[in-house]
Amino acid sequence: MTLNLAINAPSERLRFACDAAHGATEQVPLLAKLATGDVSDADYGRIMAIFAALFEAIILRIQALPGGLNLLALTHLAARARQAQADVQSLAVQDRVGALGVPFIRGSGSALGAMYALEGARLGGAMIGARLRRAGRPVGAAGYSFFEFRDVPVAEDWRAFKSHLDRLLAEEAQLDEAVLGARGVFELIAQAFGDRFTGGSE
Repeated sequence: MTLNLAINAPSERLRFACDAAHGATEQVPLLAKLATGDVSDADYGRIMAIFAALFEAIILRIQALPGGLNLLALTHLAARARQAQADVQSLAVQDRVGALGVPFIRGSGSALGAMYALEGARLGGAMIGARLRRAGRPVGAAGYSFFEFRDVPVAEDWRAFKSHLDRLLAEEAQLDEAVLGARGVFELIAQAFGDRFTGGSE
């Protein structure tokens, strides 16, 4: 009974519905390289420029929604956006990413889905940070704050956020919208990284 309840929880149904879209982002060459910690200085700067643009676009869109600020308060998106922007400035990244469109965020349901995709990325970010450190990157220093998760209770934060999702996505229509929002983020990530930087290190 407990297992069935867990599987039927909105957060788990959302995860199952987005598995394919999430998996596709992991196949994008530049992101696959990042996951190993083996990226050049130029590629790392480009990655951070895209993440900074991505977080900015999504946060601005959610802020414009009724109740959007309250939704954002459930996440670490604002803090991560500040980290990304600070890293881009510290690294003096020359690459400029144009404004990213997020038309898939249309209301609170799709906003929650988008937040699910980015908040969940903190789990993978913690592993990436460890691999970047093993590769000799100064994770935690200026330019490398985005993947610093030492002494951060990432797993506990994630469980807390999923409990919010299970409460706020109890209605089927809201869950359907969340699926669209999460898939939209994963597809945007694949497009942004794939379209702009499909090559490898310079």
